[in-house]
Amino acid sequence: MPWLQTVSAETALSAVRRTLAAPPPAASAREPLSFFGQLVASDCSYPFPRSFPHGFTGVTNFCDKYTGDKFVYYLVHKPNSAEVADSFREFHHNNEHRLRNGKVYA
Repeated sequence: MPWLQTVSAETALSAVRRTLAAPPPAASAREPLSFFGQLVASDCSYPFPRSFPHGFTGVTNFCDKYTGDKFVYYLVHKPNSAEVADSFREFHHNNEHRLRNGKVYA
């Protein structure tokens, strides 16, 4: 696919490290954040060279804007919405006890 660009593992890891090292953003002046899951940002990064031994080719990451907590989920298959949706379901399951009413609001 012409829109896909292969990057080195070093470049990919550098991008993930920058994302994980970023400080949590300040709350909006219009609506200050007050609880975990009120605003969660996400991003997908791939394709990476296949990792050994697990075969990861990409990552999906989530960042809770209230706490600044970051979560990374590894992707194995070629880019597809089902695997990305599975990573969100796993994020929700792993953090359901922290979410207000068990929901991610935005």
